[in-house]
Amino acid sequence: MKLQFNLSFEDLIDLQKNVISKSKHHRKVKYILLSAFPIPLLLLNLILQRPVSLVTIGIILLWIIVFPSLYKKLTLFSIVRMMKKQNLNGVLGSNTMLLDEQGITRTTKNNQNFLAWDQFVVVQEDEKHYYLYVSDVQAMIISKSALTDDRTKEAFQRYYDSYFVPLLEKQN
Repeated sequence: MKLQFNLSFEDLIDLQKNVISKSKHHRKVKYILLSAFPIPLLLLNLILQRPVSLVTIGIILLWIIVFPSLYKKLTLFSIVRMMKKQNLNGVLGSNTMLLDEQGITRTTKNNQNFLAWDQFVVVQEDEKHYYLYVSDVQAMIISKSALTDDRTKEAFQRYYDSYFVPLLEKQN
């Protein structure tokens, strides 16, 4: 089965948004940073032998409420800034993906690579993409715009049912 689509910088940003919100790595970093402020503040109160004031509790609660969305925005901003400095010609533009019983071969203008089905560890999707993760933070993107006609959708659905549904079942 052959899929053809154009991959844009916005598609890569969508992938990064998915990685930030779903990956174990970012979840762990977010919780470490989330606790990096309140714990020292509480320890400082203990060292100074002062009771924890309402102001301190208010600041901690505000931090806990605001930080998760702040983390997502700042992390995405940082990643986008780094991506703009990189040469992404090997990924962006015209993508052709051949799906067969062994795996997926992706061909771009400057690159070709193959990933066997057993290399994929997680499958995610949003309204425009399928994200086929090979690690917690690295994935291949399949644009849903490549599924243009009923025959292509049916063929893709067979691969999806055979190879991706078992991954989804393992995820849950």
